[in-house]
Parts: sequence; structure tokens; C-alpha cells
Amino acid sequence: KPVGKEDTVKLEKTYKPVPKGLSLVIGCATFPVWNSMPGLFGDLITGNTALFKPHPESVLPLALIIAEIQKAAKKHGYNPLIAELAADTQDHLLTKDLAEHDDVHVIDFTGSSQMGEYIESLINRGKTVFTEKAGINSVILDSMDDLKGSMQNLSFAVSLYSGQMCTAPQNFYIPENGIQAGGEHISYEDTVDALKEAISGLASHPKMGHNVLGAVHDEKTLERANNAESIGGRLIRKAEPIAHPDFPNARTCSPAIIEVDAKDRDKYEQELFGPVIVVVKTKSTEESVSIAKELSGRKGAITCAAYTTEDKKMDYIEQEMEEAFVPVTFNLLGPGPVAVNQNESFSDFHVSGGNPAGNASFTDPDFIVRRFRWIGHKRRVEK
Repeated sequence: KPVGKEDTVKLEKTYKPVPKGLSLVIGCATFPVWNSMPGLFGDLITGNTALFKPHPESVLPLALIIAEIQKAAKKHGYNPLIAELAADTQDHLLTKDLAEHDDVHVIDFTGSSQMGEYIESLINRGKTVFTEKAGINSVILDSMDDLKGSMQNLSFAVSLYSGQMCTAPQNFYIPENGIQAGGEHISYEDTVDALKEAISGLASHPKMGHNVLGAVHDEKTLERANNAESIGGRLIRKAEPIAHPDFPNARTCSPAIIEVDAKDRDKYEQELFGPVIVVVKTKSTEESVSIAKELSGRKGAITCAAYTTEDKKMDYIEQEMEEAFVPVTFNLLGPGPVAVNQNESFSDFHVSGGNPAGNASFTDPDFIVRRFRWIGHKRRVEK
């Protein structure tokens, strides 16, 4: 560095990535591994130590993972306590005590919006927070080439793990004048019947039904499905238990379907976690998109499925839903292998981080770089 006209000062500069410190990963009950590993590994690869707080009803899967991490760390010469388990019980919950502790600097959370909003409030106390919360995911039906194949795919999406995926569709927006399918007009009533038949067909399938639906985790989720008519509107399909040959005592349930009019906003403006879907009768595709966009921006959404054969409408739906930071998946067919609620680990952004469904995305670089900071040091050295 020049000093005056002739003299100079020589400085040696070093730059170091510095981890933020102790991190807390708060697991959920229904997907304890999938939703927790990104945050846990994000903490470890950026040099932070990690404290894992599993849901009281889903401790074992994470205990096994923490044990393996500790074994691997010890084998390679690291302190095995770089990752530890902090299990609690329903009678003595530790989440808030741990989250508010002054030594905790980074928090990953998956769970309800109410708890997630509390975790996000800790940003005001200097915490770095990553959340995935609840959302209301949409299906927009306009036109399609294959009615049966489309309904098969949607029935698979709503049935997979009994609708307990954060990416599962809930609100189906269908124009009152019906849709186009295979070049033919399909009335609104026939469209709804096709969806109902596809769901019932999957649920009753002797091989696919029980394996796709799985079990219902919580008794409250089962009650919500069994009492779906209390939401209001017309009950189109009643939730039913599905016998599992290998687990006769399993808590199972096929999806319930409720039909409401678009004007009855109070009946479909909240997340109905589990096997409950709502058919919303709209005046047009444009109204379907408008409601889906507004609700996603206000309440949050992680996914949106849309069916249209017109390129201009695809562009229109994409542009509208982008403003609510919701990705759109178009025209999927058949009962798998791909459904709207399945995200690829390294090529899909799981949650956009741009609406109330969550403030982070698993495959955004921001998910990693906010866990550490770069610090630059300078030393004066002799010339």
C-alpha cells in the first residue's frame, strides 16, 4: 500500500471461512430423515457443530443417523460430539428452550406454521433460521390430452403417504363449464367423477392401494379426514380405512373429497393436512389461477400442478404463479413414476423460500453460505 510519495506498507491478508457455531436441527414427525438431513449436513460441512432435536414420536431414525455420524467422525479423527441428539418427550418439550439458548446460532425447522413463525421470530435475536412450514398446494385443470392418465397421476399424488407430504396437492380448481380432454369437452361433473373414480380405484387396488397410502401418523389427522364434511360444502367421497395385509392394526385412510364453490373462501383457505382434498368450482381457468396465486402468496404453497394443452396458457400460469414464488409442474400422466409432490434431490428447489410456506430452499446456495461468514485478517510485514 503506498504511503506518501515514496514509501509503501506491505500487508499480508488472510481470509477464513468461520462457522457460526452451535446449530439446532428441529425434526418433524412424518418425514424425520428427509426433511432433516439437508440442514444437518449443511451445518457439518460448514464446520458447525449440530444438535439434533427430533420429534418425540420419531426419535429412532435420527438416533441411528447420529450414531453413524459419530462413528464416522471418530474413525477419521474428529470429535464424535460434532453431532449430538437432544431427544425430549411430549410431557417435557425442549424445542423453545434450545432454540432460545444464547449458544445456538443456526436453526433448521420443519413443521407447523404456528411453530415455524415462532422460530422465524428468533431472527430478531440474531439467529440464522431456515424453515419449512405448511402450505396450500394447488391443482389447476384446464385441458389435457389424456383424462384417465392425468387423473391416475393426480390420484397417486394425493394418496401417496395418505396426503401427509408437505408437497401433496389439496385444492383442485375446476371451471364450472368443464375442461377439454383428448379433443372432447368434459363437463365439470364428469371431471369430478373421473377424479373420484381414480382415487377410489387406487385405494381399492389389491397391490398398490395399501402400499401407496401407507399409514396415518397422527390420530388428529385421521379424525380430520373422517370428519371432512364438517369443513362444509358437499362430501363427494368419504374417507375409508384400507386393510394392510402385513399390518392389520395399522391406522389407514383413503382420501376424502369435499366440493365447494370458489366464493366460499373460508372452506378451503387453510391447510387440511392428510388425506383430504377440496374441489373448488370456479368460473374459469383465469379465476382458478387467480385464486391459486393469491392464496399461495398469502398462505404459502410448495407445489402447483397444472394441466393445459395450450402453450400460451402454460406461460400464463407459470408467470402468475411465479409472482407467488410457486413452481408449476405441467401435464404429468399415469400412477407414477413422477408426481407433483416428488422433488429430485439435486435438480429441484424444495420450497422456494419466497412465500409463507418457508423461508429457505434446500438446493439454493443460500442454504449453505448463510451458515458461515468470511473473515479477513491483515498483518503488517517487513518489505
